[in-house]
Amino acid sequence: MAHLSWLLAAALLPCVPARSLAGHLPRNYSPECRDILLLMTQLKNVSSSTCLKDRTYFRVPWERGTVAQIRKTQSACFHRQTLQQIFGLFSTEHSQAAWSHAALDNLLSSLHGCLEHREPREEDTLACLHLGTVVRKDFRSTHLYLEEKKYSHCAWEVVRAEMERRLFLLSHPSRKGESDTQDSP
Repeated sequence: MAHLSWLLAAALLPCVPARSLAGHLPRNYSPECRDILLLMTQLKNVSSSTCLKDRTYFRVPWERGTVAQIRKTQSACFHRQTLQQIFGLFSTEHSQAAWSHAALDNLLSSLHGCLEHREPREEDTLACLHLGTVVRKDFRSTHLYLEEKKYSHCAWEVVRAEMERRLFLLSHPSRKGESDTQDSP
């Protein structure tokens, strides 16, 4: 029986953040952006152990070291594109059915405030075209996953945890073992 507990713990470990993510954002994040991770954590309404069958690996094209390069050049654009896609994902009718309305409204308000805080500059427009395409294509796979899983509560929980991970990767692009361990497509 003890072996089963260890196996279950090992299987759940990738699904659960090891520490509070909201406290580890860079100082240049606005207070609204700092709240996003905390609010995303508050959305959790399904136990991770009940969703093991729904787990998947979302291949993130910018996961393997490219975030560090992007941060040096067009980080504001990249963050904005990612936040826009997260806002779009959690503003759908299917999302409304999966989460507490109050918690979801708080998350969407914070995302909206953060997006307003990160208005694009004119010189970012051309640089954002390519990054926007990459981010939209990446989020398309998330939408397809939800569709395939028929927008189940477990599928939404997997996506919620993935969005937390992505936000954390954006704020810590060069941490060993988090951004350079996966193969890019």
